[in-house]
Amino acid sequence: MSRRLLGKLAWRKVDLGMAVSRRRQSVLVIDIGTTSIRASIAEYRGRKLTILEEISAPVDLSIGLRGGSLDHTTMDAVEHILVDMKEVADSYGVSRVRIVGTTSLREAINSDALVERIRSKHDLTIDIIDSAEEARVYNEGLRALAKKHNYPMRGTNVLLDIGGGATSTSIVRGGQLIFTADEPFGTHRVLDLFRDLRDRHDWANSIERFTHGAVRMILRRMSMYRIKTIFVNGPEIRQIARLLNVDQQQPFMRVDCSVVDEWVKQHDGIPLSECATRWKCTEAEALPLVPSAFLLSHLAHETNADHFIVPRMHLRDGLLADMSPGSYGPQYLGRRELLAAARQMSMRYGMDIAYAENTANLAAQIFDQTRHLHNLSDRDRTMLEFAAWVHDIGSFVNVHNRHLHTRYIIENAVIAGITELEKHTIAHIARYHRRDHPMQEHNTFFSLPQRVRVQITYLASILRLAYALDVERMQRITNVKCVMRERQFLLHVDRRQIALERWSVGARSDMFEEVFGLEVLIIPRAVE
Repeated sequence: MSRRLLGKLAWRKVDLGMAVSRRRQSVLVIDIGTTSIRASIAEYRGRKLTILEEISAPVDLSIGLRGGSLDHTTMDAVEHILVDMKEVADSYGVSRVRIVGTTSLREAINSDALVERIRSKHDLTIDIIDSAEEARVYNEGLRALAKKHNYPMRGTNVLLDIGGGATSTSIVRGGQLIFTADEPFGTHRVLDLFRDLRDRHDWANSIERFTHGAVRMILRRMSMYRIKTIFVNGPEIRQIARLLNVDQQQPFMRVDCSVVDEWVKQHDGIPLSECATRWKCTEAEALPLVPSAFLLSHLAHETNADHFIVPRMHLRDGLLADMSPGSYGPQYLGRRELLAAARQMSMRYGMDIAYAENTANLAAQIFDQTRHLHNLSDRDRTMLEFAAWVHDIGSFVNVHNRHLHTRYIIENAVIAGITELEKHTIAHIARYHRRDHPMQEHNTFFSLPQRVRVQITYLASILRLAYALDVERMQRITNVKCVMRERQFLLHVDRRQIALERWSVGARSDMFEEVFGLEVLIIPRAVE
């Protein structure tokens, strides 16, 4: 074989090696919790995920749960842990990093100072995620686990993640996240609330009763759903599953409620020191198991469930799913899930579902036929549809000024899969669906970026037309054909009697006419 040919083969080998390396991507995800900081270093080869190393370091951020300030020593500890974890990750050639903080950092007074300190000194960004994003990440982790092990996610299920500071509640239907809520019940929060009773005989009884109330609050949020399976997640929950001799190798561990109930009764009235001996752990490790056990027991009694499913997953699994090739990443759910959530919100606040759906469909039709006018994206279309689904939920508070109440509800709702700016956008699209235009005294509107204000006026003007076409709320008009003719915008409908619709469109087309410079006319079906 000639030297020239050998040379060509060698270069080809190098090129193939470079191609393979490009398909590999090492990532680092870090979860800053209440009592520890945990990291996962992983590698993607295509879509195949391999965990390279997992690291955990203890840190006490529980003062954040009391709305306190992190002291200098605690911030030093967080900084050193993150730097050490990043150094380990660098040895693996990590190219992407995501660090998130949850409840403790959300509630600490000076968490922004810690975030800026880490960013400025080490170029590491800590993303303090809200409860909606936390729920979405957990659902992504559950979805990835179910896909990996071919576990069916049929029907309507609930996922409860019991953390140190809060319990995240998610309703998942057919694998889609349709509702999220955050309950301020966390194992370490509860222990902190009753720390003064720690050495008294009624300590456990007080925690048990408090937990019962929290369970009832959680279940009230789920009362409108027919739940098939209850998934319960959390470090103490997994520890209890281990103590109940559940197979820890199973990705979805079945815990029978009768076994939980019997286990709780066996330890009733027993000193914590003796419980710790039985559980083969320290008293400090045994403490958070107490509220977790009570929660499982009351959850079983209140729901009459015969078992729970404990998935073997962590928040980091959801973060890794967000970083997989082809994923949309943080704070993003697709159109189907967002509109499913909008539908649930509409139902929760008593809207006529047929009317809401028709309004959304009409708005989408007008959006699609006016793309050359507004040049907006498919994501903007989804926000328009979401706003159309929920535009009248303010009537639940008061029919008068219901558009203002609608904006308030949306802006203060827990909505997974959208950014805070997108939530404000949806709220303002719905707010301007029926009455006045944006005016200078509307401070919340004019505090938004100019690009977003223009986007809102485009979408709100379209929603106003869709709203006007079904002012009777009888779905007489379900399809519309839009035609531009010189300076006119013609809405062709398949109805001959449109006197009411002509009046309604005439009263609500002014915003569309202003932003697009076209006179709006509604055209009836021709008389045959």
